[in-house]
Amino acid sequence: MQDVRCMLLCGSTFPRRDVIGAWLKRDALRASRGRDPSGARRRRPRPGIRRRPGAGRAARTRAGPDPRRSPAIAASRPFCTKGLRPASTSPTTDAPPSPIPSSPAPESSTRVHDVPLCRQLIAPDEWDQHGGWALGDRVEWSNRACGLASLRMILLAYGRTAPTVTELLKLAVKHEVLTPRGALHTGIAGLATDFGVPSRAELVAAEELTGRLDDAPLIVSITETFPEDGRTGGHLVILHGYEDGCPDPVVRFRDPSGWGQTHDRVPLSRLTRSYAGRAITFAPLTLHGES
Repeated sequence: MQDVRCMLLCGSTFPRRDVIGAWLKRDALRASRGRDPSGARRRRPRPGIRRRPGAGRAARTRAGPDPRRSPAIAASRPFCTKGLRPASTSPTTDAPPSPIPSSPAPESSTRVHDVPLCRQLIAPDEWDQHGGWALGDRVEWSNRACGLASLRMILLAYGRTAPTVTELLKLAVKHEVLTPRGALHTGIAGLATDFGVPSRAELVAAEELTGRLDDAPLIVSITETFPEDGRTGGHLVILHGYEDGCPDPVVRFRDPSGWGQTHDRVPLSRLTRSYAGRAITFAPLTLHGES
């Protein structure tokens, strides 16, 4: 074999020392690079694979799972741990979220005086029975009787003698309580005092109305149906209580007009817009209607 190599390299059938030395050096270099002397690359066995002597590629058997192909082993390899916190090993439980603390709801307070409802529209029988025909037209006088109908409701609430609206009209005309613009507040307060309910006409600010209602009902000057167009006064109603517990208290009222027969409460903010600032106040009213 060596003779053949010498012939191919040097063209001679006799080996030469320099050719043999070069050949040995080449074989040693190939062996250091993982090749056999014939020049074929040696294949390094994979980890976990055992080879039986004399067995071919198809006879290879695996001694265990390949770390590079096993999902379980691959999952256990750290992919990147730089800048990451270690996962918590404590068991996790689905705890219910803590409730958001809320401020307690304001306590509502209600103060309502028992005041019956009367109508200012005078019935024809009552008008004729008490001589209203002497005054003139029944409907025209009824439209001006809101203050006297309110006075009748106050007298009933305090348990006093309460004449009919027709009788109160005749009495108001006699004492000049009525004017072309309506009833005088001082005149109604004087009639209430004469019937046993101490009262007086005074200016009361809108923010003081609920405080005054703690002790007694009030007759106040507002515009009918509580409009919010800037009009104030011209109609008398009774305020007899309120419902607190919110920024805008609800005020209870008694309105002797036709509209008031089906309405009995209004927000204080709406009442304030048509309130003229004038009221008729009364002595404190107890639970038994005594002053």
